[in-house]
Amino acid sequence: MKLSISNDSNTKEDFLTVIALYLVIFFALFLLQEKMIFMPETLPEDYAYSFRANFDELFLKTDDGAVLNALHFKVKNPKGLVLYFHGNAGELSSWGNVVQNFVNLNYDVLVMDYRTYGKSTGKLSEKALYMPMHSFFTIF
Repeated sequence: MKLSISNDSNTKEDFLTVIALYLVIFFALFLLQEKMIFMPETLPEDYAYSFRANFDELFLKTDDGAVLNALHFKVKNPKGLVLYFHGNAGELSSWGNVVQNFVNLNYDVLVMDYRTYGKSTGKLSEKALYMPMHSFFTIF
């Protein structure tokens, strides 16, 4: 049986290769993180929503020029208003059906699309996500 002793030089090279590979992967993930987190789907501007519940389509213009698209589902004598922010994928044509449960419980519901989702325009960023939340709270 032959015993092999690792060469210090090979161990250092292997270690540096692993570190370099880790840094490349980390840097790539850092650069691509928004593409991996946000998965917007767009709709044409003339898209007509169709839902069972009564709703109004709203457009909110932000200070930086973005236009945010929202749907306000209305019921007679609502118990309150649910401000609903959907997840990181999809757009209002699919999320509008989800809010139907709140409408069935006699709540008005306001659901909006983030920038670059659905009919909404503007540049998407974490900071930009917080601005419409505050704007919609102040409107209602």
